[in-house]
Amino acid sequence: MNRVFNFGAGPAMLPTAVMEKAQQEFLNFNGMGASVIEISHRSKEFDAIINQADELLIELANIPKNYKILYVHGGAQMQFSAIPMNLMSRLPCRKAAYIESGNFAKLANKEASRYGIVDIVGTSEATNYDRIPAFDSSELADDYSYFHITSNNTI
Repeated sequence: MNRVFNFGAGPAMLPTAVMEKAQQEFLNFNGMGASVIEISHRSKEFDAIINQADELLIELANIPKNYKILYVHGGAQMQFSAIPMNLMSRLPCRKAAYIESGNFAKLANKEASRYGIVDIVGTSEATNYDRIPAFDSSELADDYSYFHITSNNTI
């Protein structure tokens, strides 16, 4: 079979091995006799999926132990306001650290600034947002309510 390469924004081509594993587990996840999309989000099996995802992301992004990973739905632009409305007010300083990595990131920064102080702790603007800028999370101040990074600036 010839594979089509998709270089557009959004969904992208996955390796064949990943697709085959997803196909297999779609009908029988971990030998449970149910699909991965049929298990309860309150089950120990789902907890294991989330815990593994957390561990891998923590390792990949070198996330400090005092940070929490938040999985959200609703689309990126909805989260540009929902996140600061809910998290920026958690500390009296009403301050968040943002990485500016492209157009979506700039939109998120602008929206968050309506709710408090946004510190841009890294930017790749000088190189026309061709990469996520290098940053050292250990250098972030302790008084940030949260740290925001947009990894997929699709527009």
